[in-house]
Amino acid sequence: MTQYHRIIDDIVVQLNRKSLKEIMVNFFINLLILLTISFLSVTAYADEPEKTFTYKDWLLVCDNGNTCQAVGYSNENRHENSTMPAALVFQRKAGKHTELTALLYLAFYDDTPLTKSPYHLWLNNKDLGTITEDKPLGKNQVTALLVSLPNTAKITITDGTTTWTVSDKGFNAVFRKMDEIQGRLHTPGAVIVKGKQAESSVPDAPVVPTIHKHTVIDKNAKTIKAGDPLFEKYISLLNSVFSQHCDTPVGFFGEEVSFELARLTDQQSLLLYHCWAAAYNFGDVAIVVNNTQPFQPQVVDSSITDYHNGELGVSMKSRGIGDCWSRQSWVYDGKQFVLSEVYDTGLCRGIPGGVGPLNTYSTHIVTD
Repeated sequence: MTQYHRIIDDIVVQLNRKSLKEIMVNFFINLLILLTISFLSVTAYADEPEKTFTYKDWLLVCDNGNTCQAVGYSNENRHENSTMPAALVFQRKAGKHTELTALLYLAFYDDTPLTKSPYHLWLNNKDLGTITEDKPLGKNQVTALLVSLPNTAKITITDGTTTWTVSDKGFNAVFRKMDEIQGRLHTPGAVIVKGKQAESSVPDAPVVPTIHKHTVIDKNAKTIKAGDPLFEKYISLLNSVFSQHCDTPVGFFGEEVSFELARLTDQQSLLLYHCWAAAYNFGDVAIVVNNTQPFQPQVVDSSITDYHNGELGVSMKSRGIGDCWSRQSWVYDGKQFVLSEVYDTGLCRGIPGGVGPLNTYSTHIVTD
């Protein structure tokens, strides 16, 4: 996803700098890149079942362990009823006899009236009781929602002053897909297509990879500037990697040329070099090198946004207001950084920060 963010951001920046002719040329070049990335992505995952699905106001996201999250949003025409956006997130782990849990997200803006009144969850004009932000709904509330949503469900949350709504449009299609991915169709535990097939037929959850996280020397990276022996040691290597992986000329934004370094072990270090910046996203190229020559550089990614205690991350806004994000993380195992997590925060539906995280890739991390 980071390639998409970089390309879209670059187009935004170009609008402020270039002539119309230059913008159009770059637009078609970027469009070709986007289509190529899309083709390669489809080819790479052609043999894997689709685990992300959107229909009307509902979204389904499942990870490689088949833990699935279904998200219902407010209808995009909610403004006609003067209601605020909300999201209802159901989660279910794969395997036999697993239960569904649920959590509500409410959007608050600068002009949203704040009261001390409790939030009440209403379903088809019936008060299901109070809810607490950031805490799962009660079992009775979850059961009532699951009974009504396959048919007709008018879901509102109110504190007496402000009202939030969640749409029921798309629920059936999304939950049928969830049951299919988790192998529950025609079993008593299915949500949509129940049947008499034994619960014992439901497959166990796939085992996610285990990563052994190695203890690192430096929890945080330090800045290396010209004049430092480490600068002279690595700058030629960094410039070579930069020319292959980065877009922005060195020093383009007027900053002093420098890089970040974190010692990982007595044998390896991590280098972070500013790689690109655009409208509301940026990225560093991350390289693992040997502490002595030959350096044997390993490029982890060219859109890194953070490092701490042996973990690298890429966090990207999908649009400027920040209601939808994506993230990837890597963990150092003593030799290299291994992909450990991929998630996003759902659709861009006006909820600051989004929901979730909604994982598409998960691992089990063990600290050595």
